[in-house]
Amino acid sequence: MDPTKTPPTRQCPANSEFTSDAPCDSICGVPCDFKGVRNICICMDGYLKDPKTQQCVRQNQCSIPEDIPIVTRVPTTMRTSIVRVCILLVLMALATRTATGLQCDPIYEEFTDDGCDDTCQGSCIPMKDFCACRIGYKRDLTSGKCIASDQCTPVPESITLSCLG
Repeated sequence: MDPTKTPPTRQCPANSEFTSDAPCDSICGVPCDFKGVRNICICMDGYLKDPKTQQCVRQNQCSIPEDIPIVTRVPTTMRTSIVRVCILLVLMALATRTATGLQCDPIYEEFTDDGCDDTCQGSCIPMKDFCACRIGYKRDLTSGKCIASDQCTPVPESITLSCLG
């Protein structure tokens, strides 16, 4: 192809425009599936593709039964927000999931399949498939809860009496 020539422009039907990438085509009565469409003519904003005529028409000109709602595209900013919330929910579910059905505290604990749970009392208990305290927290053995490391009660030092042998 000669680099000095511009590629031919794609001719699209009335009220539509060529796109190289879009989340979906706007069709009367069909919600966007977000599977993506590439290199096609899609309806311009304010128009929907009529399923009977395959033409881009105004919303009030769609030839679908009145009981079927007319669905338009979700705005990009709303779609981005929905995706972010879904990702956050999945991450929270993964962080608190366990194979044993045990529910971890999403703030102070995280599920691990193998490791050591640090305690306020200075020990490290090796365990499998458990809720471990997150970084910066230690398990208080008296309450069984994860608390901030700086909130741990100091462990009493052992006293040795030399006179007792």
